[in-house]
Amino acid sequence: MILLAVAGMPATAGEVKKYEWTYDYDDIVLWHLHLSFLHHAIPSVEWFLSATSHMKGNRHAFREFGRQFFSSTFASFQYTYTLNGMEHTRTYYARSGEDPPRLGVRGPTPPLYSNYLQVQPTEVHATLLSSDESAITWTALKDGRPADARRNDAELKAVRSIERDLINGRVPSGGEVTAFVSQPMCPSCEMAVRMFALQYDIDVNVNALSGDGGWASQRFMRKRVAFFTSALGSVTRSGSGFRPPTPPPSGDVAGYCTAPLSY
Repeated sequence: MILLAVAGMPATAGEVKKYEWTYDYDDIVLWHLHLSFLHHAIPSVEWFLSATSHMKGNRHAFREFGRQFFSSTFASFQYTYTLNGMEHTRTYYARSGEDPPRLGVRGPTPPLYSNYLQVQPTEVHATLLSSDESAITWTALKDGRPADARRNDAELKAVRSIERDLINGRVPSGGEVTAFVSQPMCPSCEMAVRMFALQYDIDVNVNALSGDGGWASQRFMRKRVAFFTSALGSVTRSGSGFRPPTPPPSGDVAGYCTAPLSY
């Protein structure tokens, strides 16, 4: 009788649940973050090389270019839905900061950044579009920064990109989101995610690394530094071009949604 009563209760959606990861020995969160990082870093390096092919001795410019990826927040938002009895997942890769990243060099007009993006049918380069009309936006915070300082946050780009697909009919409503973020959400991002969840009646589970001092966060930073260190060595060696690293192998992440609040 109790089971019948529970089963008969109306299902509620639009909840946001947060899980904080200090350790991630099995790469459950880090695997998704590494894919998001590579999604942005590989085409960005190739774009930088094309835009600076007229230059010589661009090591300093490349170092400055790479710094953006050390301070950025990276996120992977997976929207899972059922269509015609089959489950599908569409992944939205987001990076905080300017899109495209700041080139930081002068010279001829660079090629279009979008030409270098590597996307698949089920992958999206999450970004904000000037044509978007949405109630989901950034929030001014009392942190001494300009009122629109949060307009380029990764989480905002991700939920707005999912919203765009929902409005355009690219994906149906009624799904749920599992998110992986490289640091805890700020109040502005949390507000944007909650607004998205409530407006579209979608549950959102956010798995975030605990912060700069955490074991998993430091490991992710080392991966970013290693990537750009390797890229710097490749692009400055005579006769050698940039060779993108192989994406990490997929792991068994079936149990991440049952994670407790803190690790």
